[in-house]
Amino acid sequence: GIDWRMGAEWFEHVLLDYEPAANWFNWVYRCLPAIAKSQQPRTHLQTVETLIWAAQHDPDANYIKRWVPELQALQPTTTREPWRLTLSEEAGGIAQTLGELK
Repeated sequence: GIDWRMGAEWFEHVLLDYEPAANWFNWVYRCLPAIAKSQQPRTHLQTVETLIWAAQHDPDANYIKRWVPELQALQPTTTREPWRLTLSEEAGGIAQTLGELK
């Protein structure tokens, strides 16, 4: 087989938003169960895990706001989960900002 580190290095070369810890961790996360043969590798991260990790490692949601500047006006929790916008937040102009994306 091909060494997983080659894939990690390729992602490092081509990703615009490359972040070493996330890239290498995800490659290990996907490959270790297959190497250990203790279970089948997971096909995807669970949504809840992704949200928890984002809150732990980027509590102010700076990473998301950097790459999606339209979400800068939102609170960190709402930045990570924009589908939770309330009607009052939408009326405050956030919906207009998001609507400009269409």
